[in-house]
Amino acid sequence: MGITSLNKIFNNEKYIFLLLSLIFGIVFIFVKPVFEGWDESAHYYKAAQLAKLNITPQKFNNQVGYFFSPAEVLSVDQSSGRARDEKGNIFISLANTGVYPPVSYIPAAVTIWAANLLKLSPLKIVPVIRLINLFAWIFIIYTAISITPVYKKTMLIVALMPLSLLLASIISADTICNAFAFLFTALILKYAYTDTVQLVPKNIFILFITAILLVMTKGYFFLLLLFLLIPGKKFISQKFYAGSLFLVIFLPLIIILLWTYSNINYVVPLREGVDQAAQFKDILKNPLIFLSYLPEQLYRTIFMPLIEIDIVNNAVSGMLMNNHDYIKYIISSLIS
Repeated sequence: MGITSLNKIFNNEKYIFLLLSLIFGIVFIFVKPVFEGWDESAHYYKAAQLAKLNITPQKFNNQVGYFFSPAEVLSVDQSSGRARDEKGNIFISLANTGVYPPVSYIPAAVTIWAANLLKLSPLKIVPVIRLINLFAWIFIIYTAISITPVYKKTMLIVALMPLSLLLASIISADTICNAFAFLFTALILKYAYTDTVQLVPKNIFILFITAILLVMTKGYFFLLLLFLLIPGKKFISQKFYAGSLFLVIFLPLIIILLWTYSNINYVVPLREGVDQAAQFKDILKNPLIFLSYLPEQLYRTIFMPLIEIDIVNNAVSGMLMNNHDYIKYIISSLIS
């Protein structure tokens, strides 16, 4: 490989991302102790049940989770105090991940399914599950950096932040959620800032599928509002624009609301005195009151932190990259 080829690689954001994410992602996989990632065991159990096509959780003793055979359960979760059924299966409570939509877990679930098919214990191949998750994250974000015509360096920096790489190297719903956030943003930027692009049904279909995949990770539908950045002149007619608006913003919102409503009976309080199911029912009963509080909450969660924190110091320390901060960073980049 000549010097010209090397210069081409190191002057291209997508190749820099590919190289560094592979190196540091694999290092993190083997440096971070197994199941020491954020809620990693809960995400593992969720993926293990999806591998058996068990999408809906079970409710037992006012808790939400699944029954597992002792061979499928971590030793730390096999205490005698755990609830068991008549077959000796152990109930694992998953109050935080039990009702998550399935999309985020597809890479991990497919890997666990393959391990079960080969008679391998998924507990013994956790690094492999992490690796497949990492590869899926890299592929999606590599695609995002490739297609966006602007802010390539911004995406590169955010994707390679330490916390971002660490999340990508464990079993977590955030891994694929973040990746689809990058991809959806990249598609919006491509359609908004490429002068030669005139939107046709194929483009809207791609956006629609990406929007569905994004909201069916962890329900982050507010990012879909980036669709409004696309100039009206890019659409062949007002009717086409209205239909596209419905497909990309409102239909995914309806789908995630239907998912949430269908799982409302499986929502249990994460904290004492907090009833998420009752909150959701109250929102449906009083939508106008909820909408009246929304602007203030958006201001507090998105714009206030941009004013209050030192962006550079947080970027250096790797603390910018959680799901909400990714949105903050992209919005601040677009505004500036």
